[in-house]
Amino acid sequence: MMCSFCDCETSSIAATLAATYDLPCVIKRNNGTQGSLGYQSGNWSIVAPLNGDTLNCSMKTPSAGILSTYSGQIGSQATWQVRLPLNTDVQAEDVLIVKGQTLTVQAILEPQSYDFEINLLASQIKGQVSDGG
Repeated sequence: MMCSFCDCETSSIAATLAATYDLPCVIKRNNGTQGSLGYQSGNWSIVAPLNGDTLNCSMKTPSAGILSTYSGQIGSQATWQVRLPLNTDVQAEDVLIVKGQTLTVQAILEPQSYDFEINLLASQIKGQVSDGG
């Protein structure tokens, strides 16, 4: 029998997890336009944090199983599993700036059961500049 949580319990668990995030994070998204030659011109904007808020995350080395599952996507890039608060505006190909590193979001990991936080894989791409664009 599966236990279910009420909204207040889910919110409490999500807040408890978010309190463990210890690394400041900025999320940027390319809002560039398609050029006549088929390339996108970079127009990076901050999507989180907004309005003077702060956004924290946590990072860890992904398990061997996760690395194996996403090996075709991440190849040999240095990759981390990043945890963010639930309802954070983040999507694949966004740029995270964490601890002076610029990381590209490779995949949003789907939860196996309840959604208490966002888990994703992000890789450091050599040659990226620290401002994400």
